[in-house]
Amino acid sequence: MVGTVTQYTPKKLQNDAIIEAICQLSFNSPDLPEIIIGRLSDLQAGASDFNINRLPAANFPYEFRSSDSNLQLQPTIELKHKNNSLLIRFSERVISYHITGVGSYIGWEAFRAELLKTFRGLFDKVNVSEVFGISFRYINAIMSDRHHIDDMHQLNFEARVKDEKLNCPLNLNFIVQNDENHLTTTRIAHRNFVQGALPEATKAIIDVEVNTPALKFNVKGLDEVMSWIDAAHQFEKDAFFKLIPDEVIQKLEVN
Repeated sequence: MVGTVTQYTPKKLQNDAIIEAICQLSFNSPDLPEIIIGRLSDLQAGASDFNINRLPAANFPYEFRSSDSNLQLQPTIELKHKNNSLLIRFSERVISYHITGVGSYIGWEAFRAELLKTFRGLFDKVNVSEVFGISFRYINAIMSDRHHIDDMHQLNFEARVKDEKLNCPLNLNFIVQNDENHLTTTRIAHRNFVQGALPEATKAIIDVEVNTPALKFNVKGLDEVMSWIDAAHQFEKDAFFKLIPDEVIQKLEVN
């Protein structure tokens, strides 16, 4: 499953741009829905730093949610760390791990260890018959004071209409197929196109999401899941750093 990435990417930056890191699994299980929710609610058993909350989708009965394509994979329960930066969300068919906030990202090795712990908990507590979808996503806020970029058009891309280069606020999306099991969607947006609160110095959002192909993916074990995630992380880094000028990387890279 491991893909090939040829572009050089730095191992670590002084100031990473990640404001949210997310990994989500979609799965099927023959277990009763109530049992799945109960067992996953126990993922942080004994951890007093986590609070458990109901999410809006929990207001709809399982039978209704399971028949509605917009609600099938919506989480209903959230385990939220008291520092507000760590979240685990789940329902009967989906589980996701989130790290949110400027400067909250813990680095790839630690993030991977958290994903492994969480998803091992899923496989240990629930009879998972298949994992039919995985998403790995980093949302990056490019800030003038942290990343030496004062305008989104200083990134490594160019947009034209006929012969005219566009220097206005843009929202650009494109998809690359990395291999048969990985599709990378890159979204580059001026802050004018982004809803919600952003750091004051944000000049652009680079949202990179690696997904499994719809209806063509199916694995059954934790090792296969982590192998997919490892490759997705490399594809994500490749897509992100293609957009960052070399001189900026040199200033930010930790040797």
